[in-house]
Amino acid sequence: MTPRHDIKGLSASDVRLLLDRSCGDLPDDLAEQVPQHLQVDVITVDLAGEGYLMTIGQHAVVVSARTESWFRQNFTIAHELGHVAQDSLCTGHTNASNGDEAGANRFAADLLMPEDEIRSIDWSAITLSVLAKQIWEWGVSTEALATRLRSLGISARAEVTEALSQSTRGLLRRHMEMPPGPDFITIRSMRATQRQFPAELVSRLETAVESGLAPLESLAFAQGIDVEKLETQGPITEDPDEDLSLLEGLD
Repeated sequence: MTPRHDIKGLSASDVRLLLDRSCGDLPDDLAEQVPQHLQVDVITVDLAGEGYLMTIGQHAVVVSARTESWFRQNFTIAHELGHVAQDSLCTGHTNASNGDEAGANRFAADLLMPEDEIRSIDWSAITLSVLAKQIWEWGVSTEALATRLRSLGISARAEVTEALSQSTRGLLRRHMEMPPGPDFITIRSMRATQRQFPAELVSRLETAVESGLAPLESLAFAQGIDVEKLETQGPITEDPDEDLSLLEGLD
């Protein structure tokens, strides 16, 4: 089993080394990588917003929205990892300062688009096919890369700047060379829409429900099914709030 690492106090480059960011034709995204390599779990469910960070006991859990935009999901998770690493936890119970938010954004940019890799590219000569390949491998949006270049004071040739004003999928569809076979763009989008709930948390929830420490709706929410379909027996709340309170009993 791959060891999972504590990232508190680590830099974005340190965390990147802990993650398997090697790229094949279809790179893994952070929703898959983080739970495998870091002491941080990832929950992917329907949310009104992009995501947030919560703690269960002393354990950090990133809650991210199901979305077809894998690049947006990656940045959300990377941002919350920044809060964990910088010990500026912005949970459902506390709010981070503007400085904490800016720091988490910098961490996310450094994690997904390392400065040394950015500066190793000749932005005055890069082709659009290579640009598309980089965006695909980094798992970021055109907007995120354009922002990153501006923040580093890097000027790209006009054609690249114009391409980065396009939608991410549009750029990839037009310029990325894809191997024959399955449509990797669609597969990656579908992967980001999948509901994800760590098995360990589901197991703990089941125990908590059976012990009367958590409502039955908590387990139904975690498994993405109706309460009536559960075999597990436990207390039922009259008005469950499908958010932080659905994980009560796990502290």
